[in-house]
Amino acid sequence: MIMPGQENEPWGCGYHGDDGYSFYSGSGGPYGESYATGDIIRYYLNFRNKILFYTKNGINLVKGPNNAFKLRYQGKLYFIMSKYDKTFEDLTRLLKIEPDNTIALKYRDEINYIIKKYNELIANFKELLKIKPNDKWAKKVYELVKRLKYDMQL
Repeated sequence: MIMPGQENEPWGCGYHGDDGYSFYSGSGGPYGESYATGDIIRYYLNFRNKILFYTKNGINLVKGPNNAFKLRYQGKLYFIMSKYDKTFEDLTRLLKIEPDNTIALKYRDEINYIIKKYNELIANFKELLKIKPNDKWAKKVYELVKRLKYDMQL
């Protein structure tokens, strides 16, 4: 049975009581304590201050500035707002915590493409292909970017 946040949807998220994991777009990781019947779990999303977090019985469960869950969502919000430098910064911090996070790598690739940093884009795709060597999308885009870079040099 798929639980909230385990489906591969762009805004799917969930905080699971059995293990204290937070799930986001199909991937998950430790976030906070588990919870049980009677506990009150709330999710806060504040666009003005660009913060999001869960609380358990009124207590914020975020563990600090390098919280992987926070970095995932904050990076996504910055991306939507076209604040690519902040997105890149958060995704880089996230990759230090979760080096195999393919979603973070793909978003960084997209930013590198938007701001025309093709060398960084190619290097990032090499990392992605080390993690997921059979990713057809990554292989195809990697070849297209290499071709684009080559064509621009002519």
